[in-house]
Amino acid sequence: FLRIIQMSKKKVALVDMDGCLCRWDDSMIPALQSMESPQEAGLYDYSDIWPLQDNHPHMRQRAKFVMSKQGFWTGLKPYEAGVQLYWHLSRNFTTYIVTKALRYCSLAWKEKVDWLHKYIGNNIHIMVVTDKKLVMGDILFDDLPENGHEWLVNNPNGRVIMPKRRYNFNRINGENRIHLWDDSPTKQYISDFGEVIKEDYDFSVPHKVIEEVLAK
Repeated sequence: FLRIIQMSKKKVALVDMDGCLCRWDDSMIPALQSMESPQEAGLYDYSDIWPLQDNHPHMRQRAKFVMSKQGFWTGLKPYEAGVQLYWHLSRNFTTYIVTKALRYCSLAWKEKVDWLHKYIGNNIHIMVVTDKKLVMGDILFDDLPENGHEWLVNNPNGRVIMPKRRYNFNRINGENRIHLWDDSPTKQYISDFGEVIKEDYDFSVPHKVIEEVLAK
């Protein structure tokens, strides 16, 4: 499969799901908080789920339980800016959605694919992997600096677009091939009923990276 990607006529873009296309934290954090005992109230810092799991093994087990529940993945809300960037990339690159597999829960694999069909469409390329750094490409869209750093080792000419999150902007460690992108709305359009009907985003950072990669 990796060889198929390398033989593609177009350059290759790789797109992560959780934290880029879908709002994993927005569902995971409330679910974990609901599982706290009264004695645990205020004990945990949920600003970054990854060190929380590393520092508290029982929190890792709780997160696994949450992710194994039917409907968790299909119930995630989309990052609209991330979905729009996916379509920007797909116009100029052979684009693969690359998401990590949960070894212990095949239901998650199915629900991730169901989510993608719902919010992206059926005519897409999906790779469920256990190690992203082995996948070759020209651009990686991913929210975790560790994924970006490891991927760049095997893709030294690659570039990483990283949506700015509270848990990642201070872990880039000066890597100039990782480009932070603020994907928060620059403008919102509100209906007469007070509902958000449209949001505008600033795509100048990813567009610049795309142009530079295509010019190589």
